[in-house]
Amino acid sequence: MAYANGWMPIGGRGGDTLAMLAPFREMLKEAGRAEADVPVTLFGVGMDGEALKRARDAGVDRVVFGVPPDAKEKVLPPLDKGAKLMREMGQ
Repeated sequence: MAYANGWMPIGGRGGDTLAMLAPFREMLKEAGRAEADVPVTLFGVGMDGEALKRARDAGVDRVVFGVPPDAKEKVLPPLDKGAKLMREMGQ
């Protein structure tokens, strides 16, 4: 905690990733670190508006969407969906 410049938990692995934020922030506080100095990037978030809102409201700074390693015909539609969701959230 004394040397991290960010945190990137992996969502979608069966646990409540957002529930880990409170203990993480407490560790930052104990280490004398400001939350703003250690941004949180949630990896593996689904392209779901409600999930994105929960992440935003929990203080997640960035999200990383998963996309299939496939031809552009399969990759571009999910990317377009993710871009639309982010625009709708004002990001």
